[in-house]
Amino acid sequence: MKKILGMLFLTLTISCNQFGNSYPKYVSISESYKPIEYCNSKEIDDLNDLPIKTQEFIKSHLIQKLGTHYFNELKVTNVEVFSDIVLEHFESLNDLVGKDNVTGNCSEDYDYPVYTITYNFDLKELGIQKIGLNLILDKNNKIIKDIEHEKDEFENIKYSIDSVQSQLKQQNISHQNLKIYLGFDDESKTFTWNTYTVISEGSIAGPSCFPEYKYHFKMDSKTGKITKISNENRGLFN
Repeated sequence: MKKILGMLFLTLTISCNQFGNSYPKYVSISESYKPIEYCNSKEIDDLNDLPIKTQEFIKSHLIQKLGTHYFNELKVTNVEVFSDIVLEHFESLNDLVGKDNVTGNCSEDYDYPVYTITYNFDLKELGIQKIGLNLILDKNNKIIKDIEHEKDEFENIKYSIDSVQSQLKQQNISHQNLKIYLGFDDESKTFTWNTYTVISEGSIAGPSCFPEYKYHFKMDSKTGKITKISNENRGLFN
């Protein structure tokens, strides 16, 4: 009898855990990058290697966009300089400003040198492991590409990935091949949690070249509103 009860308890435990602890715990947001036509490029080790006025402008601009708290959380992951001058000829990036010895057929759309800086920060308490931000500007501090998200948009995330997991449990959606994607609704200016299951990856050697998904729902991270998504209305997935 004890053996039977023990087996029953084990079965119930497995059934309860099927949907519990295996859902994705974190997502990441990778920001898009603008390709820059150039003749020469160079990665530099430190943001402090940029001209002082450029450093001051970047700091002021990002604090305005993100607020002091989020700005202080930023981690620089990459700094690159694009130029129409052979960069190795100069010991300091300050030497590039005002030079006119062009070395090739570079794009005339920009005032070189052009600086691109990539940042990361996280909101792990909400289930966001990494947020990528990219800023590109020219030697006159004219912004070529701004960061895509601002302070208010992050502060409007009231429903974390925990709320998404709870809804998945309520709907008895299996964790197997379950994906959670954090998108952004341009109309409402809010992030949205999107859920779907990968049915097949797709393969050139398989029955279909294209992956197959089963869509479930999306949740507005500000209001918690849930919208059911299917293959018929998958255009709502964002």
